[in-house]
Amino acid sequence: MKTREEQKAGLWLSEVYIVDADTDQPYVWTMGKDKKLEKRSVILGQYDEELGEHEIADGLTKDDYIAYPSENLKEGMATTKNREEAVDLIRYGRYGSDFRTWGQMRCRQKMVMLAI
Repeated sequence: MKTREEQKAGLWLSEVYIVDADTDQPYVWTMGKDKKLEKRSVILGQYDEELGEHEIADGLTKDDYIAYPSENLKEGMATTKNREEAVDLIRYGRYGSDFRTWGQMRCRQKMVMLAI
């Protein structure tokens, strides 16, 4: 028997990554083609209340990278997919030690992006 998650088709994303999900202009923070942080509008489909997930009907693909939302994010920030690169930047003091969790390894200059 398949679990509920296995039965879902399409792209589903935890509500914590979606900014303004309860408005008509929801968005997520993504890595743009130029590897800079950008706000990307998304169209939401169904909502799974039990798992706290939204279906992403349009605006993202499984190949995109997203960031955990924070009030400190700004469009145009440099991004990286390499966690160690961000840790090295912190370790060697180039950008300070301003980070919170693995999901949001934030340096003042680079944001680590997560695969969907």
